[in-house]
Amino acid sequence: KSAANAIGNILFSGSLILNLAFTRYLADVLNRHGTQGLIAGTFKVQRAILLWGGAITLALIGSGLAAGNKIGVRSAIVIVLIALDAFTAYVGDVGRILLQVSRRTVPLGLYTLVWMVLRLLLCIVGLLSFGTVWGALSGIVLSSLLMIGVFNIVMMRRHGPSTGAIERLPSLSQELP
Repeated sequence: KSAANAIGNILFSGSLILNLAFTRYLADVLNRHGTQGLIAGTFKVQRAILLWGGAITLALIGSGLAAGNKIGVRSAIVIVLIALDAFTAYVGDVGRILLQVSRRTVPLGLYTLVWMVLRLLLCIVGLLSFGTVWGALSGIVLSSLLMIGVFNIVMMRRHGPSTGAIERLPSLSQELP
């Protein structure tokens, strides 16, 4: 259990760097293009995370399955869920980035609070339902999927599909020290 937790923490640690990069990018887009540009930029960030994060997640799952016993995690489903937890958390953070750039601190706090409470409750439900680590991890992943889904539904209803040309996303080499 502790190996799974440690691996999850390591995988999620890069989110701080990405959040800073995407926050800076979206703040610049907001200043240049206004709210519609911000919405288009937010969807562009989300697509990039889905594409690159999905590819990295598949690679992590493959390497984790190949090295499972060596890293202290013997369950294949737990390895898959650890990678999915990190991936869905990165995608779910897009909503937090948008609210931060928009300087909507109360909605940002509520978004985070709802997500963390949902994460706790669904983790407990998964644990009680299945009595396993994978049950708890499934609840955590489900909480992120729910937040991502609700975020996208709200964005589409309030702003419609993103349109307009905006700046390219920053390259990773620009963000590294």
